[in-house]
Amino acid sequence: MDSCSEGCRSSCGKLAKSLIYNNSSLKDYDEEIANILKDNDFCNSSSDKIKSLPDEENNLKWNIKRMFLFIMGGLSILSVVILTLFNGVPNGSILINNSISLPLNISLLIGFALITTLIHELMHIIFARSYKLRTGGLRLNILQANATVSMTHIWVWSFFPRLAALSAGLIFDFFLLSCLLIFNIFITDWMLAAAISILWLRIAWQFRFHKNCDGHFIVLSLLDNPMLAVDEGNSNVANVRTWSILKKVGYVVNLILIAYWFLPFLWMLFSNVYFNFFE
Repeated sequence: MDSCSEGCRSSCGKLAKSLIYNNSSLKDYDEEIANILKDNDFCNSSSDKIKSLPDEENNLKWNIKRMFLFIMGGLSILSVVILTLFNGVPNGSILINNSISLPLNISLLIGFALITTLIHELMHIIFARSYKLRTGGLRLNILQANATVSMTHIWVWSFFPRLAALSAGLIFDFFLLSCLLIFNIFITDWMLAAAISILWLRIAWQFRFHKNCDGHFIVLSLLDNPMLAVDEGNSNVANVRTWSILKKVGYVVNLILIAYWFLPFLWMLFSNVYFNFFE
């Protein structure tokens, strides 16, 4: 600071006053100050638009949308539980159909998984109000048949709008699963059974609480502590105990996914390859 000229100090003083009273323009400053501001990207052109993060919109229209979402979710979960008591949950072996070619089989599975994943994430985008890429656009991974969307901004929202944004994708999965289970009462079809199995897999996947998935963030929202997963030391003791139990549940869900879906799927896949190419 000692090397700064009196003129520089004077200009900085003018700059500070201009910023305080919000009546500044570059032409009011010395050329030296103006160039420093420009070189360090403090100035934007008139064509640049400053975009703010989406707010929660607590008006009547959005409150009705969120209420409808929660009601639809509750009814969907109830119907899924009731119908599953009669039909059970199809495991990973149902995903391979020996009566059609393996490439077509895999393509159908990936296609259904990808399309429904996109809709799942679209629900998050709608209720997180992340319509623009800059505020949390969709990131698509075709090879893994998955998509993700950033919703960091919702942690400053109030409870119900935040919960709606976090649970919207999972509610869609339950709604679609309930519809397919109803169709399954009247229709016997391999693709329908495979779709039900994929949806069950995705729903179970969201309850791996130790991983960054919907269930993980929904619980953090319910506990009203987004930092609990990374900073247990400064959190409520009861919340820490709850989180510890849920993480153990997440590991159990991992084992169920492996034993009930992945291993049966791999067994049927290798069996199909063996009988088609080596027999």
